Amino acid sequence: NRNRILTDFLTSGTYDRNRDFYTTMSPSMDILISSNLERLLWFIAGPDATRGFMESLSSGGSYTVPDSVLAAARRDFYGASCDEEQTSACIRNTYEENGYLIDPHTAVGLHCAREYIKSENPRNKLLCVSTASPYKFASSVYPALTGKKPEDEFECIDELARLTGVTPPAPLSGLRSKAIRFDPDKYCMPEDMPECVKRFADKG
Repeated sequence: NRNRILTDFLTSGTYDRNRDFYTTMSPSMDILISSNLERLLWFIAGPDATRGFMESLSSGGSYTVPDSVLAAARRDFYGASCDEEQTSACIRNTYEENGYLIDPHTAVGLHCAREYIKSENPRNKLLCVSTASPYKFASSVYPALTGKKPEDEFECIDELARLTGVTPPAPLSGLRSKAIRFDPDKYCMPEDMPECVKRFADKG
């Protein structure tokens, strides 16, 4: 997604986490350090070289692999990225053109798969595997389709179901009837933490 650290690595051979970090509608991709890439480098470059890369990442925030290692990674992997506007457009276009509702992570993958097809013109068909329900991200999917964003997450789920006719998963739609397990007096937002700590200390 917008945190295009793997795309940049596969383009340049340099992995650099000294950059801005963005929270996006595809949060599972919001990373600056990829453990999966470390595993890949272990297979390609071996444990000693990989240890050196990771030590450089820890001490200076970046490392650059030799051309041979980058070439080996590129034999099996392609890198592309998808910003927030492109993610929303992919969600909307996929529904309008195919009648299929996708989540933001799937939208990133599908957009990048299409970029791969345009740039590489592969002979084989591509399979894009979707693993998350769009209703888990209804507060992003519904606005992508309509340009509107209800304040309440459950309202997003309801409106998305009304719009598409796709039934939400029961575990998600049933959350509204679940009892609240945590006392609001026992947790706080990050910005309220200093005052919350003082309150707990006074009670102790």
